[in-house]
Amino acid sequence: MALHKSLTTVTPLSKALAMILFVALPFFGFYAGTQYQELIGFQNEQVANTNPSAINHPAPANNPTTANEYQNKSIDTANWKTYSNKEIGFSVEYPPDWTEEKFTDGTSNGLNLKGLQGNTHIAWGTGFGGGCPQGYEKIQIQEEQLSTCHYLNNDGSEVWGHLSKQLTTVTFYATATANAPHENNRATILKIISTFRFN
Repeated sequence: MALHKSLTTVTPLSKALAMILFVALPFFGFYAGTQYQELIGFQNEQVANTNPSAINHPAPANNPTTANEYQNKSIDTANWKTYSNKEIGFSVEYPPDWTEEKFTDGTSNGLNLKGLQGNTHIAWGTGFGGGCPQGYEKIQIQEEQLSTCHYLNNDGSEVWGHLSKQLTTVTFYATATANAPHENNRATILKIISTFRFN
């Protein structure tokens, strides 16, 4: 069925309307977006002023020294697997039922180790960093110590993040997480961290 000619003809009026919409709509969208951002920012500020605990921040771990105590806990690692990378001079051991998944992106390479007790994300490359509002603590690995950002998440998991070391050509960076309930899984995670070796 063909449309009537008056519906398909371009007129000076239709051109003018199209031009106005083409110019006006982006400006209207920008204005509406800035108004929405201001509204959300104001609401968040009101919530923070009336109830600071409503802001979701990780909680510091209760006892920083516990990390090193648990590393010394006796865990049989005789049948653990070993990942080794001679190019960067690093190795780590992990339980036999855990999975190993390698990855690469634009600025780093690495691997994710995953098991029922938690996971360990290990990367090397450039562009790592981040803050630690609750402050860093030291954690023992082999013959040296690394700084770590140690905290508890709202879901009950426990995290040792920002584990980093400058290697010859790249930066090493790791985050290890004990799944909830973290009290049952932290010994395994800390034992994995304690096996980090740098050649």
